[in-house]
Amino acid sequence: MGLLLAAVANAQTIYHDASAFPLLGKATESTLTRYDRLPGKLRDIVRLEAKKDYRYFLPESLPEEFTSMDLARCARIPRDTAQTCLLILRDLGIIELIGKKGRFHLHRIAI
Repeated sequence: MGLLLAAVANAQTIYHDASAFPLLGKATESTLTRYDRLPGKLRDIVRLEAKKDYRYFLPESLPEEFTSMDLARCARIPRDTAQTCLLILRDLGIIELIGKKGRFHLHRIAI
């Protein structure tokens, strides 16, 4: 049994009148409107069953030794998102910390 992730292309926002939901607390002027975001279109489904499957999150263009900035540039994501991704992948043993490059941690793919 593994992890199944769904990538959503866009989301639909649905607004609700907060007074219709008394269990969520008293509706004040600042909380009068509540909303939900529902998936609009399914773009991709990723099944993660083994450690090697987590390499899906690392772009092919990533150099052998890389920093969070390198991952952010290659994957076209914000640097803080790349840092979070690297922390998770390091905890899972997918990548390993091998040193520093300036003020950035230097990583390498372990599997």
